[in-house]
Amino acid sequence: MRVYMFKYAGFFVALVFFLIILSSCRGHTLPPNTAFNYITRQLDDNNLTDMTLTIYYMHPLTLTRMPVSVSDLRDGLYEYRVVVESHEMKEHLDLFSQLTSNTLISTEQRGVVNVRIYYVFESNDQILLDVAMWSMPDNIIVNGREFKSNDAFLNIIMPFLPESASSFLGGLIGEEDVAP
Repeated sequence: MRVYMFKYAGFFVALVFFLIILSSCRGHTLPPNTAFNYITRQLDDNNLTDMTLTIYYMHPLTLTRMPVSVSDLRDGLYEYRVVVESHEMKEHLDLFSQLTSNTLISTEQRGVVNVRIYYVFESNDQILLDVAMWSMPDNIIVNGREFKSNDAFLNIIMPFLPESASSFLGGLIGEEDVAP
C-alpha cells in the first residue's frame, strides 16, 4: 500500500514540476530576429491575414507610485490604446525593415522595468513580437529579453500614435517634425 502512495506522490510532484516549467515559457516562440524577418516578409508578400499591432501608451512623464508593468498597461493603465490592422501596417513597410539584427544589442545590466510604451504584434492569437519600453538604464525588453534601447523601436509605432504622443516622442529622439 505504501509503495502505491509513493508512486502517486512521485507522479504528482513530477506533474507539478512539469507544469511550472511549461508555464514559464509564456508563449514567446520566435526569437526577436526571426520575428522581425517574419513580420516584414508577411507584410511584403501581402499575406495580411489576421496580423495586428496593439500599442499601449502612457506618457513617459506621468508620475506613478510604483513602477508600471506590462500587465498594468494591458489591464487599463494607459492613456492611449491603438489597434493597427495589417493593411495599415503595409503602408509603413519601410519602418519595419529598420528592425534587423543590428538593432539588437544585448545588455548584461538588468534594470527596473517601468513600462510606458508596450506594443505587441499578434497573428492568429499568437504573439510574434512584443516590445516593452523602458527599463532602467535606458533598455528595452523584446520578447522577454533585455536589449539596449534603439530609436528604430519607437519609429515603428510613431505613425500610429495620436499627434500629441508622436510629437513628444519625436522630441525624445531628436526629430523636429514627426507626422502621425
